[in-house]
Amino acid sequence: MKGQKKDIASIRLSDSISLDHSLNEMFSVYNLETKYHQALLLTKWEQIVGPTVATRTEKITFRDHIMYVTLTSAPLKHQLNLSKTKLISLINDEINKIIIQDIVFL
Repeated sequence: MKGQKKDIASIRLSDSISLDHSLNEMFSVYNLETKYHQALLLTKWEQIVGPTVATRTEKITFRDHIMYVTLTSAPLKHQLNLSKTKLISLINDEINKIIIQDIVFL
């Protein structure tokens, strides 16, 4: 038994996959990919739009690739409506996937 003990570091698994790949596959199998990207977007919201917009954001919801953002400031809502396409592009670039096709400011 003494000579039969193998060093764990020397064992190589030929069918090993990366953690990133396995997580992406799990999200795909359980249809969680969209929810994951939405949650990621919520955590990065202040980084994407800045602290001024983030503090005036009350609620963010998603439905059918449309993001609904409830704001407390009417002038800010108007300004964001004017730059909606740029904001959609920033969001999708930050997530590295097209998850938002339109934004509705409420």
